Amino acid sequence: MTKLIIFLIPQMISLLGSSALQMGIIWHLTLSYSSGTILMAASIAAYIPQIIFSIIAGHIIDKRHRKLLIMLSDMVSASLALILYSVISAGHDSLYLYFLVLAGRSAAAGFQTPAVESAIPFFVPIPLLEKANAIRSALSSVVMFASPVLAGILMSSSGLKAVIILDILTALVAVAVVLFLHVPENEEGNSYSFVSGVRYVLSDSRITRPLFFHLLAMLAIGPGAVLTPLIVERLFSGNPAALSLSEASYSLGMIAGGAAAALFSCVLSRIRRIGISLSVYGLMLFLMPISRFFILYLVMNLCIGLISPVYSSLFISEIQERADKSRIGQTMGIYGAVSGVFPLSLIVYGPLSDLLGIEEVFIISGAITIFIGIVLTRRLLQR
Repeated sequence: MTKLIIFLIPQMISLLGSSALQMGIIWHLTLSYSSGTILMAASIAAYIPQIIFSIIAGHIIDKRHRKLLIMLSDMVSASLALILYSVISAGHDSLYLYFLVLAGRSAAAGFQTPAVESAIPFFVPIPLLEKANAIRSALSSVVMFASPVLAGILMSSSGLKAVIILDILTALVAVAVVLFLHVPENEEGNSYSFVSGVRYVLSDSRITRPLFFHLLAMLAIGPGAVLTPLIVERLFSGNPAALSLSEASYSLGMIAGGAAAALFSCVLSRIRRIGISLSVYGLMLFLMPISRFFILYLVMNLCIGLISPVYSSLFISEIQERADKSRIGQTMGIYGAVSGVFPLSLIVYGPLSDLLGIEEVFIISGAITIFIGIVLTRRLLQR
């Protein structure tokens, strides 16, 4: 487990800079243009390439290129950040360059994330997979809590260029550390083609059924992942302090949930715990708009934050355990693509919130999530 933690530390350093810069760019575009269309385009640029390239990356990862991909991803991200810094320093402020940088960094993450996730089963035996993924989730939660704070401080004091410098430095530190680490690879590089690798994943019901379950879950929880600011704005005045408390409650919940998953074990089966965690998540979504007390909303948001790393660490452990190690890169690549689809649910939930109201959208989302957790868990996850 010590080797795994040493491997994860540079990944968290890199994630700190990457998350801070992505938030910095989004905030900069928000303040500069105040356009919903531009923010939607920025969100598409920040998410869609990762979904696409995650599928492609898995095949390369399985060819014994895991360490190289991790380092190259950070180097590409840092290079794009350096280009952005140079253009801004020259006095230019191109909207399309921001989109290009977001898209390029998203594509790099599409290679890096499955490379890291597929390495974990090589560091620890199967009985420790849950604990290993919980540790990674806890570390990620701490970083995701710290990155907006750090980005806000730097943006307020020195502007976007300071956040860009932070990202470049963290990427360089991460690459330097990984360079001297041993990153496990498949003992024999794969000889299968990209098409046959995808076909393997999609034809194995032990993999496809859980992935379909996860896809449904990600689409169902979309409002809880991205629309909570609308709940705060429409039901609880929406002042900056309320929005900050909402984000803080979720982030603190994630830290607590990740730590709890790493420190404590449970006698219930993993599949049952996945179903329970998703059902509780759905219940919180269902109750959020019903409560008219902000403190109760914060408690529910805290619970959602707490449940999120528990569900994710359990589910990713289930996928890693089921996957053939010679094709785990391809499997985790497709898993990463599925995990990234939740913003697409906004295509439905966004207009629906304007048509029916944000309260009704959360109630519908919560009910669907509860149904998936209670009814579909055993049907789709049972081995």
